[in-house]
Amino acid sequence: MSFAAVEMTGVAAPADPINRNHNRVRAWNNAGGTSMGNSTVTLRNHEECPGDRWAAALRRRFPGQRPGTLDTKACAIAFGVSARTAEGWGGGQAPNLKHLVRAWRLFGWGVVAEVLGDDAADASLALDRELAELEGRLKLLRHNLGQVGTRTRR
Repeated sequence: MSFAAVEMTGVAAPADPINRNHNRVRAWNNAGGTSMGNSTVTLRNHEECPGDRWAAALRRRFPGQRPGTLDTKACAIAFGVSARTAEGWGGGQAPNLKHLVRAWRLFGWGVVAEVLGDDAADASLALDRELAELEGRLKLLRHNLGQVGTRTRR
């Protein structure tokens, strides 16, 4: 029975006495999830999966020889990881927090905002606007202070 059928009918699949989560995992898989091992289940919806957004962000920053591919060697060197880890990232594996921090140090906040999604991107844009406004005010203040200094020297 699919997850959608359970939702619509309210009838759950019979319980498995050996593995209580088996039916939930099966329903999850039928709804579009992918089972990863015995106990770990991840959602693989391209627009909503941070791993896929991470892969896309890395492909833009480390383009491979063919369009849309990742230069895993350059990526691995930049992040100090194995080529296998970089290949996993290119395939949609989400990074650890330390790798997001490294990406932030290498490329700025924008890459983290890309990976975390729309809310983070909106927050990043708001912070960028606020920073630009503060820099403009600081520039004006310096200009005004410079004029005060020239008036007192006369």
